[in-house]
Amino acid sequence: MNGWRWQANPALGISLVRLMMGSIVVVAGTQKVLGPLPFGGARSLPVPEFFGYYVPAHEFLFGLLLLIGLATRWVAVLFIIEFFITGILIKLNAAPPFGGYESARIDYMLLATAIALVVGGPGLLSVDAWLARRRARNQRAAVVSAHPA
Repeated sequence: MNGWRWQANPALGISLVRLMMGSIVVVAGTQKVLGPLPFGGARSLPVPEFFGYYVPAHEFLFGLLLLIGLATRWVAVLFIIEFFITGILIKLNAAPPFGGYESARIDYMLLATAIALVVGGPGLLSVDAWLARRRARNQRAAVVSAHPA
C-alpha cells in the first residue's frame, strides 16, 4: 500500500460532532420562532414571556457560533445549562408528549455533546482553531524577530 496509513484525528471527529449539534440547535431555535406554540413552548419555564423569546434566540444565535466554531467552549457551557434544565429538570418531570424520557433523550444527547465540546474543544475545522494557529504563528514570528540568529 505504498506505506500510506490512515490515522484517526480526534480533532476532526469533534468538529463533526460540533457541526451536528450546531445544526440541530439552529433548526430547533428556528422552529420555535416559527412554530405554533406560544412563547416557543416555554410555558414550563419560569417567566415564559422572557424565556419564550430568549430560548429560541439563544439556540439560533449560539447555534450559529457552534457551526462556525467561535467561542465554542463558552457557548457549550451555556448549552450545558440549557439542556440540564430542559432535559433533567423539566422534561423528565413532565408527561408526554412534551415530557418524559422520549422527549428528553435528545436533550441528554445534546447535553453530552456540549460537555464533550467543553472538554475537547472546537475541533480542527473551526474559527477557534484557526485563531489559535494564527496566534501561535504570530508568537513564533515575534520570538524569531526578537532573537535573530
